Amino acid sequence: MMTKASTAFGDLNNFDVINDTGGRCHGFEIEIEGVRSTDLTYTYDWNHYGAPRIIQDDSVPGTPRLRVRYESVRQADGSFASFTNPQDPAHPLTPTDGHACTDPSVNLGCEHFGVGFYANPGTIRYFWLVEDPAAPGSLMRGPLVNVATPQFIYVPPAAPGAPAQVQVVMEPPEEPEADPAQFGTPIWVKSLKTVQKSGEKVELRDLLTDDESRDDDIDWAGEEEIEVEVEWTIFQKRPVDDPEAKPDEMEGQDDLPEGDETVTRRYEFYTYLGPVNPEDGEAKCDNPEDCPEAIGAYIGAQMAAFNIGIPLGLIDHLQPGELGERYVDRSVVVGGDAPYLIEVSGGRLPEGMTLDPLTGVLSGTPAESGEFRFVVDVMDLSEVVKAQSYVLEIREPLSIESLAVPGAQVGESFTFAFLGAGGVPPYFWSGTGLPDGLHLGQDGAMTGIPALESVGEHLLEVSLADSRGVKTSALMLLVVSPPPPIRGDVDGDRDVDRNDLSLILAARNRKAVGANDPRDLDGDGVITVKDARIVVTLFTRAL
Repeated sequence: MMTKASTAFGDLNNFDVINDTGGRCHGFEIEIEGVRSTDLTYTYDWNHYGAPRIIQDDSVPGTPRLRVRYESVRQADGSFASFTNPQDPAHPLTPTDGHACTDPSVNLGCEHFGVGFYANPGTIRYFWLVEDPAAPGSLMRGPLVNVATPQFIYVPPAAPGAPAQVQVVMEPPEEPEADPAQFGTPIWVKSLKTVQKSGEKVELRDLLTDDESRDDDIDWAGEEEIEVEVEWTIFQKRPVDDPEAKPDEMEGQDDLPEGDETVTRRYEFYTYLGPVNPEDGEAKCDNPEDCPEAIGAYIGAQMAAFNIGIPLGLIDHLQPGELGERYVDRSVVVGGDAPYLIEVSGGRLPEGMTLDPLTGVLSGTPAESGEFRFVVDVMDLSEVVKAQSYVLEIREPLSIESLAVPGAQVGESFTFAFLGAGGVPPYFWSGTGLPDGLHLGQDGAMTGIPALESVGEHLLEVSLADSRGVKTSALMLLVVSPPPPIRGDVDGDRDVDRNDLSLILAARNRKAVGANDPRDLDGDGVITVKDARIVVTLFTRAL
């Protein structure tokens, strides 16, 4: 079936980023405001973390957020399988070392990430992911990364024969919880650009730092001469409502004589080490010739391109889904000249999911689990044909299988193994509300000897996490029984001693209270001197 659509414009943003956090990171997150998962075209998947997880966040009405989350899984010993080393201060990376960021066989303190999307997004933020010190094994956002993202705006020809234009604007990243009356963190920026000739299209994989040691390396500038647009400039968020503050945007404009040229820009970012105004934080040096010592370490580079027409393509990978949980809507077919002819061949989708033949959007709620292999074939209006094979994994949801805990007894060794299912093993267990003397290990084994003061009912909250950090929990009741009685322990202090003897002698010649009176040791129903003689033989403490 064919469907008609308008010409697809698209942004591509690929960037090298240095790990300057001072510690190991275990992932990276890109947050894009104002776009949906169906606006996402490509992601760059060739780093230490592989394909990202796409998360659609609609928690704020009218402001959709898309999160592209690259993250490590955990290994059986609890450590993270993937990481990015901190940059070695003694051997800092330079812009020409950027090709190392795209080589997963080395780990020199940088990574390469990238996204492509339709439409004009709002704010884009980048964060390293670090281990949460308050919840070991979980990942949290680290500091905001000072690598900004340009926004491209296409302007059609103003009159017949006039050129189309592409305008670009880049603003400093918004720092969370920043003081609106203060300037943001200053950084240095250099800007380079090219305008590719008519018909040349740039793909996400082309936007890489050049590797001069490789003959087959693709230059991000193509065959065009690179123009230095801005040699050095200070890039700093200005205070809110300060009319005297200098602009914090970088702007550019390019004519497109043929109407379909591709504009590509490279921005390099460096830390600012120069003086700042102590009152508002404004950088006081904006000319590196006046203060060359103010140029600090290389932070990273953003390679951004705007294609007037995105070439027909298919995304590389599909993220796994979960049984019974709605799959994030994802455009599998990208660019080209609509209308399309889209078919699924060589396999099938899981029950409950569909690939829209008009839009190429994969969606639905999977009703069966397993690995599903299939091929997507697409032909556009220009009769360009593409095909891509996919493996879509639908996982069983993570669950705790053990929903009842056997009783325990004070003083007795206790062992119980919790069982989990679904998700992505290995599993990691934790719990709260455990009685004194018992411990729950990450392997799910609850062991120990309950203490005397733990007698009674205990409401346990048992949590299970899988290798991806997905969590589930359950409440369970654990009853700890008192220890069995000790023969001769009349006062119940778990020792047989002189005090127990005194209690028996004080009750001499009285009838026993019930069949289990601890003073009636010979069981004849009367407390006598004979019982006193017996208790002496049972002493656990010296006279």
